[in-house]
Amino acid sequence: MRKIVISLIVLATMFGFFLLAIGYSPYEASDQEGTITILVVDASGETIIEDTHAFSEEDTLFSILSSAYEIDYRSMIVPYFEDGRMRQTSSRAILAIGTVETDFERQFLKIYLHEPVYEDDQVIDYRVTVSRVGVDHLPLRDAYKYEFRVERVIGGGS
Repeated sequence: MRKIVISLIVLATMFGFFLLAIGYSPYEASDQEGTITILVVDASGETIIEDTHAFSEEDTLFSILSSAYEIDYRSMIVPYFEDGRMRQTSSRAILAIGTVETDFERQFLKIYLHEPVYEDDQVIDYRVTVSRVGVDHLPLRDAYKYEFRVERVIGGGS
């Protein structure tokens, strides 16, 4: 139990320093409405969930996940830098979506953003990047795919 608490404190601290380095949220505001695709990939690389969801300006990524799937998450306090001052906010780490579960000590769900690339108003490809913020700070963008992939914690577990 002590290892888990220490691991969570170290991860929250590292996440806080990361937020300081990037100036908290590098993303724009959410679109007012649209559709997104949720992808959930297990540890073997198999896509377990690939669903499309409509959203409106009241929705968040967390609200869509929690209403469409059985999820498990942990809340934490995360420091960030804004207007020259250190502040804190609460954030949630998603531990499980449906049957895909992690323990946050040996494995976690890393978020990948699939940004559509257009040609003549048609999606021809996706530019995939790792999210630099957590589920509570990601805007909903029309035609994006939000992938939650099980990743190993380097040096995690025993």
